[in-house]
Amino acid sequence: MNKHSSLLLALLFSLFSLSACYQHVAIAVKPAETATILTEYQEKALLLIFYRTTCPWCLKELSELPALKEQFTGNNRVEFIGFSLDRSMDDLDYFVAKNTLPFAPYWLDFTTADELLDGFNELGITLPTRFGVPLLIILDTEHRQQATLLGYHTKEAISDALSDILP
Repeated sequence: MNKHSSLLLALLFSLFSLSACYQHVAIAVKPAETATILTEYQEKALLLIFYRTTCPWCLKELSELPALKEQFTGNNRVEFIGFSLDRSMDDLDYFVAKNTLPFAPYWLDFTTADELLDGFNELGITLPTRFGVPLLIILDTEHRQQATLLGYHTKEAISDALSDILP
């Protein structure tokens, strides 16, 4: 193999590695910055998913979301947004690299529960004060909070809650 072939091969390997990493990179956001994310989904109902990758009930619920997303996004009326509450972004990146999620993974970067609660309260989203995961928040097409589902819920229960707010 000549010098140019080796260089081309190294370049292609680097590009492949970068593209593979890009597919599995979580995005860190502060709770107060979530308004920017929500504005990307004007006139769509939203399912906000709060989870930890070390929570067995979260993992069970996450495993049911791809079928649910397929059921509701075919008509382009509902978007899923996932917020990880993992201790570090590295934990989430490791999980995302090995699993397929039906949403872009955001990692919430906060230091206190008040920071988390206040960031979402500013958007009119009330998180339970006895916060736990899994937690689903359903917003209507005007992004008003319509339902809060704390703890594990079946695909059917989530589907019913989403159907209740859609025209």
